[in-house]
Amino acid sequence: MKKLENRLVQATQDTYKVAIEFMRPTPTKSHYLFNLRDISKVIMGICLADKDLTQKQENIVRLWVHETLRVFSDRLVDEPDR
Repeated sequence: MKKLENRLVQATQDTYKVAIEFMRPTPTKSHYLFNLRDISKVIMGICLADKDLTQKQENIVRLWVHETLRVFSDRLVDEPDR
């Protein structure tokens, strides 16, 4: 079984791949530009978390969901994209 860290990195990469494939920039959505820095932002958000709050795997996964939504979903402007 893979370690949790490896699975979170893989899930972040998968999210990035979906974002660049399906969320292409258009004239009305020109800010839909995703790059590898977005993966870094998600991982860094987890790494900067308080050590005491990340003792349980469940909390780390919840934090990953929060960071992924913060980095990727906050850019989406309409409900179908979300």
